[in-house]
Amino acid sequence: MLTRFISLITILFLLNGLSINAQYQVNDNCLMAWEQIMDLKFNTAKETIHQELQQNPTNYYAYYLDQACDALELVIDPSEKIYTEFEDNFEKRMELMVDHDVESPYYLGCRSEMLLQMCIFNVLYGDKLSGIRKGYRAYKATYQNREEVPDFEMSKKLDGFFNIGVSNLPSFVRWAASVFGVSGNAEDGMNLLKGYYEHVKDTPGLNLDAAVYVILPYKLNKEPAKAYEFIQTIDTSVLRYKLINYFHINTAYRSGRNKLAYELLQDFDLAEIETQFLPYDYMMGKVLLRKLDKEALTHFQRYLRHTKNENYIKEIFYSIAQHYLVHGDIEQFKYYKLQAYENGKAVNERDRETLYDSELDYIPDPNLLRAKLLIDGGYFDRSEKYLEAFMKQGNDFSPYNLEYKLLRGRLLLSEGNTYGALTAFKKVLTEGEDAYYYFACEAAIKLGWIYLDTNKETAEEYFEKALDLYQSEFYEYLEEIAMREIKLLERN
Repeated sequence: MLTRFISLITILFLLNGLSINAQYQVNDNCLMAWEQIMDLKFNTAKETIHQELQQNPTNYYAYYLDQACDALELVIDPSEKIYTEFEDNFEKRMELMVDHDVESPYYLGCRSEMLLQMCIFNVLYGDKLSGIRKGYRAYKATYQNREEVPDFEMSKKLDGFFNIGVSNLPSFVRWAASVFGVSGNAEDGMNLLKGYYEHVKDTPGLNLDAAVYVILPYKLNKEPAKAYEFIQTIDTSVLRYKLINYFHINTAYRSGRNKLAYELLQDFDLAEIETQFLPYDYMMGKVLLRKLDKEALTHFQRYLRHTKNENYIKEIFYSIAQHYLVHGDIEQFKYYKLQAYENGKAVNERDRETLYDSELDYIPDPNLLRAKLLIDGGYFDRSEKYLEAFMKQGNDFSPYNLEYKLLRGRLLLSEGNTYGALTAFKKVLTEGEDAYYYFACEAAIKLGWIYLDTNKETAEEYFEKALDLYQSEFYEYLEEIAMREIKLLERN
C-alpha cells in the first residue's frame, strides 16, 4: 500500500513537472510555423500558431513566435498604423507571459528577443528613449540567462547578436552604450552565432532563424561578401525559403555580384508571398540601376507609390535622381536630389548616406557615376569606356579627378594590378587629404586592405589615417570599417 502511494505521488510530481515545462514547447507546430514565417507565408503561419494555442493555451513559446511573425511582416511592409498595432500586441503578449514558468531559460530568452524587436522598432519610429530602455532590458535578461544557464543555446544566439549590435551602434544612440556600461565584441559575436547555427542546422525551422541571425550581423558589420559566402555553405533546401532567398539576392548585390542578383530576382515568385513585398521593387530597382537599365525607374516609382513608411524614401528619391543623371537629364536629377533632401527620415543608414549625397556642392559627373555604378555591380569591362570618356572630356575640377583616380584604382585592383591600384589610391590620399570629400578617407581604407596580407603595421597606419580623415557628414561605413579593422589588428 505504501509503495503504491509513493508511486502515485511520484507520478503526480512528474506529471506536474511536465505540465510546467510544457509552457515552453518547441514542438512540431512551432517548428512548422518557423518554416512558414521564413517562407513569408504569414497568414498560414498565424493559423498554425493559433492552432497550437488552441491545443496548448499555456505554450508561451507560441506567443513569442506570434510576435516574430508580426515583426518580420512589419519589417517587410512597414507603416505607422501597423507599428502601433505591433506595440499594443507586444504589451499584451508580455503581460500574458509575465511570471509564468520563470524557471525555464526560455522565459528570459523569449522575453529578451521580444524586447529587442520592440527596441529596434521604437528607434526606427522615432521613440529612441523608449527603445534604448527596452534594448537595455533585453541585454540584461540575456546575460542573466547566460549566467544562470550557460549552455542554453537561445541565449548564446542573443549574446552573439548583442556583441555584433553593440559594436555597430549608429552614432545617435552610441552614447547610450557608454552610459549603461554596455560593450560588445563583433568577432566573439560571430563565433557564438555560427556555433548556434551549427547546433540547430539539422532542425527544420530553427535552422532558418539561425541562418538569418548569421547573415544580418555580417551585414551590420559591413561584411556583405562574408554573408554571401556563408549563404553558399547553406543546404540548397534552406535556400528555397523566401527570406533566405531574398538575403541571397541582397548579399549578392551588396558584394558586387549584380549579374547573379539579377538572375535570382527573375526567379523570385512574388505570388507565393502572403504580404505586400516592396523589398522586391527596392532591390530590382537598385540592381537595374547598376546595369544602367532604364527599367530601374519603374521599380523605384512603384516602391514610392505603395510604401506607407518614410524610411528609405530619401534613398529611393536619390536613386531616381541618379537614374536621370545616368541617362542625361540633369534637370530631373536636380529635382529628385531636392526631393531626397526634403522628404523622408534619416533614421536608417541608407537614408543618412543619402543626406551626404543630396548636400554635395556639385553635380556628379555622369560618366563617373556610370563607371561607379558598373564597378559596384562587378561590371568591370563595361566601366572602362566611361572612365576613358571622362578623361577625354578634360576637366580640372578637384572632386571629379579624385573620384576618377579612386575608381581607376578599384578597376586596377579588380584586374589584379595591385601596384597600379596602390599608385592610384595614394594619389587620391595625397591630393584629397585637405578636400572636404570622402574620397581620401575611402582610399586610405583601400590601402589598408591591400597591405593587410603583407605589412600589418602599414595597414593599421592607413586605417588610422582613414579615421583621422573621417568627417561626421561622410558615409558612416567608412568610420565603422576603419574602427573594425584596427580592433582586429590590435587583437591579433
